[in-house]
Amino acid sequence: MKVSKKSIATISCKKDSYGEYAVYLTPKKTGTVNISYKAEGVTYQRKVIIQKYQNPYSKVTINGKNITKQFRKTNVAVVSYKKYKNKKVTIKYKMKKNWGQPHTDYCVKGKISKCLGNFVYKVSVKKPKKNSTIEASIYNRKNLNINQ
Repeated sequence: MKVSKKSIATISCKKDSYGEYAVYLTPKKTGTVNISYKAEGVTYQRKVIIQKYQNPYSKVTINGKNITKQFRKTNVAVVSYKKYKNKKVTIKYKMKKNWGQPHTDYCVKGKISKCLGNFVYKVSVKKPKKNSTIEASIYNRKNLNINQ
């Protein structure tokens, strides 16, 4: 795996609980990079434009509580583990126009534990573990750019 400008983004790969690999691009700042990676003997290349963060959600709720405000300036929302410990957690979200969320994973201590779905707008986790996260891939359908 290679990225043309490491000052703009880094690239990594993670294996999920099904034995499948996912390529992750982590933006550092706005700009354009070329990425390449090899899978099953085939080399894939793509030009990626990283833009300033834009909130892609029109609404996000956790167990009915609206947390959309947390996404105004950042792509991370932090909630209390104690509040949701030993409970089923359901997250519902609606995307703004031209935004898509093709993949959602449940991760524990930074490793993919379970794929929660592809192009789903409601995910649930029974009794989330401490230090767990729900990670989503998000893209802009209009120009296929990645949010920083």
